[in-house]
Amino acid sequence: MRHLWADQDYFRAKWADVTQMADLRLDCSALAEQADQPEAVPSDLFCDVAYNVSIQPRRQRVDCIKKEQAALFAFFCSEAKVRWTSKIS
Repeated sequence: MRHLWADQDYFRAKWADVTQMADLRLDCSALAEQADQPEAVPSDLFCDVAYNVSIQPRRQRVDCIKKEQAALFAFFCSEAKVRWTSKIS
């Protein structure tokens, strides 16, 4: 992997390009089984193997995203509350 992507940031940016990843025919399920990490996100598995980056538990990833995108979550949470309240009133 390191000859395709120099570092994990570049790999994660390219991970979004589904076509490129499909062309490589990467087998995430086999890697997850081999690493004994059946619940891990595929991109985390590849980074763990190639760049020695620890696999984050789902809860830790969610907390990180909530912090990074606090304004977005605040907007949608308040919008959802307004819609929910109007439906049950």
